[in-house]
Amino acid sequence: MFQKKLKETAGSKGRYAYNIPSNRISTKIGIIIKNQVEILELKSKITELKMSLERLSSRFELAKERITKLKNRMFEIIVRRAKP
Repeated sequence: MFQKKLKETAGSKGRYAYNIPSNRISTKIGIIIKNQVEILELKSKITELKMSLERLSSRFELAKERITKLKNRMFEIIVRRAKP
């Protein structure tokens, strides 16, 4: 049935004429474009967050290394002082 209607509205070159109001199409295209922009913005923010987490993780690892070095040094000092 739907194909029959399409054939009836086809032009001489076999093109189909769709009776969809152009303002509805424009509105839908606008919504799609807006959604795409929002998705790109979210991707950008996610990338920023990932980079921030990586930097924070790196700082945390450096702090752990420093603490370990200080503990080792403290242990060495205690051992040296304990020797007569």
